[in-house]
Amino acid sequence: MEICQIEIPNLPEGILLHQVIPNSLMELCICLWEAISVDVIQKYLDTIFENICVNEYMQVNEEFNMGLPESKFLNQ
Repeated sequence: MEICQIEIPNLPEGILLHQVIPNSLMELCICLWEAISVDVIQKYLDTIFENICVNEYMQVNEEFNMGLPESKFLNQ
């Protein structure tokens, strides 16, 4: 978790972290990130956390989601 405390306040321009949702045992976490593309987030996170955790990535279906914040990068 130390790396998160260092990196999260210093995210590169164009990457936003909206939510961090850990399970009760702190062994699994779902995070809601936003950037212009999944590749931007994946390259950043794979560099920072490559030996710490395994990440999975997906693009959200904006038409059928519920409760997502308004996009900061849509139409850019």
